[in-house]
Amino acid sequence: MPRAFHLFVTGLLLAVDVAADTLTYQGVPIDLNLPVDAERMIRLPAPTDLGEGDSFWVDVPNSLTDAELLTDVVGDAVFFKALTLFPRTRVILGWGTTRQPVVVYLTAAAKAAIEPVVIVHEAEAATGPAGIEGVPEPIALTRWAAQWIYAPKRVVGPVPFGGLRTHVASDPTRELVYGAGIEATPIAAWQTRRWHLTAVAVRNLTGDAVTWDHEALRGDWAYATIQHGWLGPAGSESDQSTLYLVSVLPWQKALAAFGVAQP
Repeated sequence: MPRAFHLFVTGLLLAVDVAADTLTYQGVPIDLNLPVDAERMIRLPAPTDLGEGDSFWVDVPNSLTDAELLTDVVGDAVFFKALTLFPRTRVILGWGTTRQPVVVYLTAAAKAAIEPVVIVHEAEAATGPAGIEGVPEPIALTRWAAQWIYAPKRVVGPVPFGGLRTHVASDPTRELVYGAGIEATPIAAWQTRRWHLTAVAVRNLTGDAVTWDHEALRGDWAYATIQHGWLGPAGSESDQSTLYLVSVLPWQKALAAFGVAQP
């Protein structure tokens, strides 16, 4: 079975400040070279007919180990970093089941371009790639928060919709995720006229890998987005991720809405 990387999100977009190469996918696999010891970003904008709960996923074959290729999903983008040379290898990207997956062949080379790549389906290329106009407020807020945490601060604009940063206690809790052995610690919070957004660091405390399940969340949350849909065993480099929670109530009250005791 290939290694699967999922980002559970609807319409989350990642903005970048450098020119990107736009490629049209016509059902024919796309060849991409990766530089060694440098990240290269591939974006696959969400289709306009994205279904509720559909996620962005990346399937990497087991023949490529973590010692050869690092894979990190952020928003609608995947960052590949080749750690050593490896031959042409098939990797598949996709959004849920609403659109034909994209097949790419990755080759790690001593010299390769590092410019980002945006892949759009042929039907969307005629009308232009999906933009961010009309994106619902919770999704726009989540996208912004992901940039605030992971992107260089020079490319992060003000909080959308006139939002402001608010105080949130950074007390860890194990009550957010039911029965999963996951510790959650608020990182930062913001508020607009309608919504509260909380960025939460989640850490796997168990010795087993955990596949993220939104159904296990406790609290009154309108939207939930996880940066990485898979947490490695406690003590591994992949045992942590960031969770974005959008709610009508602030963090403490939203978590307590379902009877969760506060620290």
